[in-house]
Amino acid sequence: DISVMYWTNDILDPDQKTTFVLGHDANMNYMTRYHNDQVKALVAAARVEMDSKKREQMYIDLQKMAKADVNWVDLYYSPYRNVSRKNIDGFYQNPLGRFFLEDTVKH
Repeated sequence: DISVMYWTNDILDPDQKTTFVLGHDANMNYMTRYHNDQVKALVAAARVEMDSKKREQMYIDLQKMAKADVNWVDLYYSPYRNVSRKNIDGFYQNPLGRFFLEDTVKH
Protein backbone atom coordinates (compact mmCIF):
# COMPACT_ATOMS: atom_id res chain seq x y z
CA ASP A 1 0.00 0.00 0.00
CA ILE A 2 1.13 3.55 -0.66
CA SER A 3 -0.26 6.95 0.15
CA VAL A 4 0.88 10.54 -0.04
CA MET A 5 0.69 12.53 3.17
CA TYR A 6 2.27 15.52 4.84
CA TRP A 7 2.49 16.94 8.31
CA THR A 8 3.80 19.74 10.43
CA ASN A 9 3.90 20.02 14.18
CA ASP A 10 1.75 22.56 15.99
CA ILE A 11 4.37 22.95 18.71
CA LEU A 12 8.17 22.85 18.72
CA ASP A 13 8.41 19.49 20.47
CA PRO A 14 9.27 16.26 18.67
CA ASP A 15 6.92 14.19 20.82
CA GLN A 16 3.79 15.63 19.23
CA LYS A 17 4.19 13.62 16.05
CA THR A 18 6.68 10.99 17.21
CA THR A 19 4.15 9.30 19.47
CA PHE A 20 1.51 9.57 16.75
CA VAL A 21 3.73 8.05 14.04
CA LEU A 22 5.91 5.57 15.95
CA GLY A 23 4.03 4.73 19.15
CA HIS A 24 1.77 2.10 17.49
CA ASP A 25 -1.21 2.33 19.78
CA ALA A 26 -4.73 2.67 18.42
CA ASN A 27 -4.10 5.11 15.55
CA MET A 28 -2.37 2.76 13.05
CA ASN A 29 0.71 5.01 13.15
CA TYR A 30 -0.34 7.62 10.64
CA MET A 31 -1.81 4.89 8.46
CA THR A 32 1.52 3.03 8.15
CA ARG A 33 0.72 0.25 10.66
CA TYR A 34 4.37 0.46 11.68
CA HIS A 35 5.16 -1.79 14.65
CA ASN A 36 8.46 -2.01 16.52
CA ASP A 37 8.36 -2.66 20.27
CA GLN A 38 11.87 -1.28 20.82
CA VAL A 39 10.93 1.97 19.08
CA LYS A 40 7.67 2.18 21.03
CA ALA A 41 9.58 1.83 24.33
CA LEU A 42 12.05 4.55 23.33
CA VAL A 43 9.19 6.85 22.29
CA ALA A 44 7.64 6.44 25.74
CA ALA A 45 10.98 7.06 27.49
CA ALA A 46 11.83 10.13 25.37
CA ARG A 47 8.42 11.64 26.06
CA VAL A 48 9.20 11.96 29.79
CA GLU A 49 13.00 12.46 29.74
CA MET A 50 13.92 15.69 31.56
CA ASP A 51 17.60 15.93 30.55
CA SER A 52 17.50 17.91 27.28
CA LYS A 53 20.75 16.49 25.85
CA LYS A 54 19.72 12.91 26.61
CA ARG A 55 16.24 13.56 25.20
CA GLU A 56 17.69 15.01 22.01
CA GLN A 57 19.84 11.91 21.54
CA MET A 58 16.81 9.69 22.12
CA TYR A 59 14.93 11.41 19.29
CA ILE A 60 17.98 11.14 17.03
CA ASP A 61 18.11 7.41 17.79
CA LEU A 62 14.37 7.10 17.11
CA GLN A 63 14.79 8.67 13.69
CA LYS A 64 17.62 6.31 12.82
CA MET A 65 15.71 3.25 14.01
CA ALA A 66 12.56 4.18 12.09
CA LYS A 67 14.53 4.93 8.93
CA ALA A 68 16.35 1.60 9.22
CA ASP A 69 12.94 -0.09 9.29
CA VAL A 70 11.89 1.98 6.25
CA ASN A 71 8.41 2.63 7.55
CA TRP A 72 8.06 5.66 5.27
CA VAL A 73 9.97 7.37 2.47
CA ASP A 74 10.51 11.12 2.55
CA LEU A 75 10.08 12.48 -0.95
CA TYR A 76 10.93 16.13 -0.43
CA TYR A 77 10.83 19.08 1.90
CA SER A 78 8.90 22.06 0.66
CA PRO A 79 10.37 25.26 2.16
CA TYR A 80 8.14 28.19 2.91
CA ARG A 81 8.32 31.14 0.54
CA ASN A 82 6.96 34.53 1.51
CA VAL A 83 6.74 37.69 -0.52
CA SER A 84 6.24 41.09 1.04
CA ARG A 85 6.31 44.74 0.12
CA LYS A 86 9.00 47.13 1.29
CA ASN A 87 6.51 48.92 3.55
CA ILE A 88 5.84 45.78 5.66
CA ASP A 89 7.95 45.12 8.76
CA GLY A 90 7.90 42.53 11.52
CA PHE A 91 6.48 39.59 9.60
CA TYR A 92 7.67 36.30 11.10
CA GLN A 93 7.05 32.69 10.14
CA ASN A 94 8.37 29.92 12.38
CA PRO A 95 9.96 26.70 11.07
CA LEU A 96 6.62 24.91 11.39
CA GLY A 97 5.03 27.21 8.84
CA ARG A 98 2.90 29.19 11.25
CA PHE A 99 3.06 32.93 10.76
CA PHE A 100 2.47 35.60 13.36
CA LEU A 101 0.98 38.98 12.60
CA GLU A 102 1.07 40.49 16.10
CA ASP A 103 4.25 42.45 15.32
CA THR A 104 3.60 43.00 11.62
CA VAL A 105 3.33 46.66 10.67
CA LYS A 106 2.41 48.37 7.41
CA HIS A 107 4.14 51.77 6.99
